[in-house]
Amino acid sequence: MTENEVLEILNQTNIKTFEERLEKKELDKDNNEDLLLETDEILENLDEQTSQISGQDNYNWELEDYLNSDDN
Repeated sequence: MTENEVLEILNQTNIKTFEERLEKKELDKDNNEDLLLETDEILENLDEQTSQISGQDNYNWELEDYLNSDDN
């Protein structure tokens, strides 16, 4: 085997390794983006649930009406 052939094999191996590492980074990047989207969605849902639990955005109420109601 000549020196050029050895260098070509090493070159191809390095390129293949580089491509594999690049592909793994792309997969990791996609997974991270998916995780960020899921996290954002969870936080939005929590905000909605919190506002519903605390009575926000569901109706407007007045303290005086509540105090004068028969429900308390």
